[in-house]
Amino acid sequence: LVLAFLFGIVGRLQRVAIEVEPADTSVGSSGLVSWYSAPTLFVLPGTHTVRGEREGYAPLERRLEVRAGQPARLALRLTKLPG
Repeated sequence: LVLAFLFGIVGRLQRVAIEVEPADTSVGSSGLVSWYSAPTLFVLPGTHTVRGEREGYAPLERRLEVRAGQPARLALRLTKLPG
């Protein structure tokens, strides 16, 4: 039963193409199930907050609406902190 539930969730995951700058930015998403494997974020359909973080840069959050079966793209360009 647990395996069937897990396969059901994994089968619903949608791909989001993520373009990040700088390239080694850490990317995460709000939501029950998500994971980032550069350059793709896998999330369930719905509204998500995607956050990019890197030391020496201001963190950046973007809201993203993901619909089943529709391609999604997002660009995260962090701003370097002074100093």
